[in-house]
Amino acid sequence: MHSVILTVTIAVLFSAKAYAGWGASAFGALRIPQVPTENPCESSTGWRESICAFAKTHLVHYAWGYEHGIRDFLLSMKLAAEDEKNVDEDVLFAAGLLHDIGGFPPYEKEGVDHAVRSTQVIDPILEAAGFPMAKIDAVKKTILTHSYYGPTPPETSEAIALHDADALDFLGAISLARILSIAGKEKGITDPNAAIKLLTKLQNDLPSKLYGGPFTKNLGKKRSEELKIFLQLIKDETFSLGLPSHN
Repeated sequence: MHSVILTVTIAVLFSAKAYAGWGASAFGALRIPQVPTENPCESSTGWRESICAFAKTHLVHYAWGYEHGIRDFLLSMKLAAEDEKNVDEDVLFAAGLLHDIGGFPPYEKEGVDHAVRSTQVIDPILEAAGFPMAKIDAVKKTILTHSYYGPTPPETSEAIALHDADALDFLGAISLARILSIAGKEKGITDPNAAIKLLTKLQNDLPSKLYGGPFTKNLGKKRSEELKIFLQLIKDETFSLGLPSHN
């Protein structure tokens, strides 16, 4: 009798763990992910290799190019894992690498937000790469709400993970590198002082725009504090006069 009870108990526990998404492949692609420890494009094959090659060639930008896409994918996977959220890695990979494509020529379109435009142009790119097109709608949903300033909140676990990863890439040390690298090169960021003004706004606003769990929100606070320290040092060391700008 005891052995029967033990067997049933183990079976129930195993089923509960699998149902909760503890890595059981029998429940499909949605699972708590294993976080990659290196650039996934260096070892990718098949459609992933094709997407990596496309992004590396066509999405070139200091602040939101190929490298930003890889960071967003890696961080979205980490956020999902740490906050124990089930996600489809294929969806996050495609969305992470291509979410900003609508802001690049020849895909950009005047008057259309880059996230919306990205969802309009990715079908032939993913199809040509051999992506499992049954997942294309999930990719589009993930891309559509990735921007921290977007009017519509993310709903799916993949969309939340990418949205928060993209927002966190605008905080901390990486944010400094990104925004200062495009000072004077992008509309609205006319010089280093405009970059500092934007960084200040990001530092203040973004932590409250994260949708994930405790790990995500704590990371947002940490990166916000890192950025705050830098901004205060700039203020102190320039006697609040700001950074040099060319007229």
